[in-house]
Amino acid sequence: MIDWLIVWGVTQAAGSVVGSVMQDLATEGAKDYGKEFFKNSLGKVLRLPEKDVQKEAYGKALKEFLEIFQQQLEMADIDDDQLQIYKQPLKIFIKDETVKPILGDGFDINCQRIDTFTLAESWKRLNLPQLPSEFNWEKVGKFYLRKSRGIIESSEKLKAIFLDQIKIQDSENIQERVGIKTDYDLDRYAEGLKSEYGYLKLECLDTTTYEQIKLWRMFVPQNVKRCKQFIPQLYEFPKEVFQELLDRGEITQAELELQLLEEKRREYLNEQLYPVFDIVNRIEHPKIVFLGDPGAGKSSLLQYLALNWAEKEPSDRASFPIPLLIELRIYARDKDENKCDNFLEFFHQGNLFCHLNQLSLESQLKKGQAIALFDGLDEVFDPKLREKIVTDIKRFSIDYPEVKMILTSRWLGYKAEEFINADFEHFMLQDLDQDQINDFIQRRNWPFSETLRR
Repeated sequence: MIDWLIVWGVTQAAGSVVGSVMQDLATEGAKDYGKEFFKNSLGKVLRLPEKDVQKEAYGKALKEFLEIFQQQLEMADIDDDQLQIYKQPLKIFIKDETVKPILGDGFDINCQRIDTFTLAESWKRLNLPQLPSEFNWEKVGKFYLRKSRGIIESSEKLKAIFLDQIKIQDSENIQERVGIKTDYDLDRYAEGLKSEYGYLKLECLDTTTYEQIKLWRMFVPQNVKRCKQFIPQLYEFPKEVFQELLDRGEITQAELELQLLEEKRREYLNEQLYPVFDIVNRIEHPKIVFLGDPGAGKSSLLQYLALNWAEKEPSDRASFPIPLLIELRIYARDKDENKCDNFLEFFHQGNLFCHLNQLSLESQLKKGQAIALFDGLDEVFDPKLREKIVTDIKRFSIDYPEVKMILTSRWLGYKAEEFINADFEHFMLQDLDQDQINDFIQRRNWPFSETLRR
C-alpha cells in the first residue's frame, strides 16, 4: 500500500497545521481529488496522466499551498498555539467546490496567476476565522503557482503530458517574450498608487510652510445629480457666448436648442441629489460618466477610489476589485506615439508608475475583478485622437462587460451621444454644501491653516 504522506513529502518537519490537514487527507484516501481540482487544467491536455500521478500531484500541491499559508500566518507573528485555530478551517477551505479548481489552475500551463480574489472571497463566504492584517493573498498565489510549476518540472510523467501545452504556450506568448517582460505585482501597484496619488498637489503654496497632506484623509465626497442630456451650466452663459461656442464646435445646435427649453432646466433642478459613493457602489450603475467644472473634484474622486483599495491591508485588498486608474491624457500621448494600441498594452508597457502583465490583467478583467477609472477625457485636446480614445473606451466596455467603468470629463466640449448609446449614465458633480465644507475644514488641520484664515 502506498504511503501517500511520504509520496507527498509530508515529514515530521512539516508545520503542525500542514501535517494535521495532510494526515486527514491521506486517511480519507484523497477522495474525489481529481473531479474538481483538475477540471480546468487537465481538461486541456491531450492525454490524462495515470491516476496515481494525478493523486501525487494533487497531494504535493496541497502540501505546498498549506505550507505557504502557514508561513504567511507565522510572518504575522501567529504562534504555534494560535495556529491550531486554523486547522479545521483549512480542511473546510481546501475541500470547497469553488476553491479546488482554483488551486488546480496551478497545473494549467496557460495560467498567469492564481485567482486570489476568489480565494479571499471564499474564505469570507465560508465564515472562517479572520486572517491577520499582514496576511497577503497575492503572495500566497504567486508562491503557490511557482511551486506548482516545480511539481510539473520534477515529474517526468507530468512534464511529458504537458509538453504539447508548453509548446503552444511558447508560441502564443512569443510576442510578449521578445518584447517587455512584465510582472503582475499588485502589492507594488498598490504602493505605486499611494506614491503617485496619495498626497494633495499644492504646488501653488510655499512648500516650506506645510507638510505633505494625504488625499486619503482630506477627501470629502460630494453629491451628484443625474443630468442625462441636459447641461445646466449652459444657462449661466450670456446669450452672445452661445453662438461663439456653437461656431467653435464646443456645443451642438441641438444643445443650443435644449438650453432654450425651460422645462429641461426644471427637470434637472428637480433631480434627486445622491451621495457620489451611493452611485459608485450600486451594481445597477455599471457604466458611469461624472461631469463637472474645472476643479470640481473629478480627478480627486477617481484617485480616492484607487487609494481606497491601495490603503487596505493585504489580507483585505485581495477580495476587492483592482482599480485601473488611467489618466487619458497620458494614454492618448502613448497611443499617438505608437507605444500602445489599447488599455491592456498601456498597463503592460505604457508610461505608468507600475506596469501590470497584460495576460494576467486580462484574466482579471474577464472575471470582472477590476474597476476601470478613466480620468479626464477633456484633457485629450486633439479631436481625432479623442475620437480614438472614445472608441477604445467603448470597445473596452464590450470586451469586458463585467468590469465597472467610470469616466470623468469637463462638461464643456463633452459629446454625450456616443456614451449614451453605449449605456453610460451621466451625473453632474455638485459643489460642496455647507456641511461638506465644514467637514473639510475640520479635516484639514494644516500647519498653514492660520495663514489660510487670514
